[in-house]
Amino acid sequence: MLPFAIPLIIIGLVILFSSFFTVKQQSAAIVERFGKFQSIRHSGL
Repeated sequence: MLPFAIPLIIIGLVILFSSFFTVKQQSAAIVERFGKFQSIRHSGL
């Protein structure tokens, strides 16, 4: 069971950390999902 759990944990961590992004000061980011406008994010996490 342990050999199968390690890759799943690694994949889960990669997905978790890739979902965060930082927007630098004096800028904004446009968030799109499947090519459709979702929201605008301002500086910060």
